[in-house]
Amino acid sequence: MEKKLIGMIMNIQVFFLAVTAIFILFSQNASATTVTFEEIINPSVEGQIEYPFGEKLISSGMAFWTAPGTNNIHVNSATWADNRAYLGFPNNGTNYLTSYSDNNLGLTSTVMYLSSEYIFSMTSVDASMFSYYSTTNTLTFYGHQNNGATIEQTFMLQSDMFQTFLFNDSWNNLQYIEIAANFPYPIPGGNYHGRIFNLDNLVYTNSATPNSYTGPETGDGSNAAAPVPEPATIVLFCTGVVILSGARFGRNKPC
Repeated sequence: MEKKLIGMIMNIQVFFLAVTAIFILFSQNASATTVTFEEIINPSVEGQIEYPFGEKLISSGMAFWTAPGTNNIHVNSATWADNRAYLGFPNNGTNYLTSYSDNNLGLTSTVMYLSSEYIFSMTSVDASMFSYYSTTNTLTFYGHQNNGATIEQTFMLQSDMFQTFLFNDSWNNLQYIEIAANFPYPIPGGNYHGRIFNLDNLVYTNSATPNSYTGPETGDGSNAAAPVPEPATIVLFCTGVVILSGARFGRNKPC
C-alpha cells in the first residue's frame, strides 16, 4: 500500500513537470513582444546612444543593424528628444529609434535591417519622420521569409507625430526585415542627417522555429537576439517526461 502511494505521488509530480514544460514551450514563443527601447537608456536622462555602421542594437529580443559603411542608428531618450523639438525631433514621451544616412556618403536611401533568433511574424510598428519634412514620404518594409519569398508593404509618413501602422496577414514566417527610406534630405546645403525616420513600439511574435539566417548584412554573420532556451530542447524534455510518466503509470497499474 505504501509503495503504491509513493508511486502515485511520483506520477503526479512527473505529470505536473510535463505540463509545466509544455506550458513553457508554447507560452515562451507564442506571446507577442513589443520593442520599446526603454531598457536601452533611462527615458528621464538627457541622452542618446549611437550604434554606428554594422553595430547591432538588441532590444526585447529583436536586433537592428545597418550594413557597414552605410547609415547609423540612434536610440533617443524621451528627455533628449523633448529638448530638441526645435530641430525637428518628434517626442512621443518615450524612447525611440532613429535611423539616418550621411549625405556625405552619396547614398540614395536609408536602409536598416531587423531580425530575431526565431522565425517571427510582425503585427505593427509606430513610425514618424521629422517636422521639417513638408511633404508626405514613404517608408517601405521588405519581409524576407523562411521559404525564400519576399513580401513588401509601404507606409505613408505624414508628420513628425508617430503613427501606428499595421502589417497585413502575410507578415509571418520571417527571417529578417529590410526597411528603406528613399525620400530626400529637405534642408538646402545639408550634409549630415539625410532621409531620417523614427521607429517605436514594434510588435512581433516569435515562432518555435530557430532562425538560421546569417546574412552578410549583420557585418559579423551572426544572428540577432539574446539566447533563450531552444524549443527543441524543451520538446525533448517534455517527451522524456511524458514517456517516464507513462512508464511509471504502467508499472504501478494493478494487474
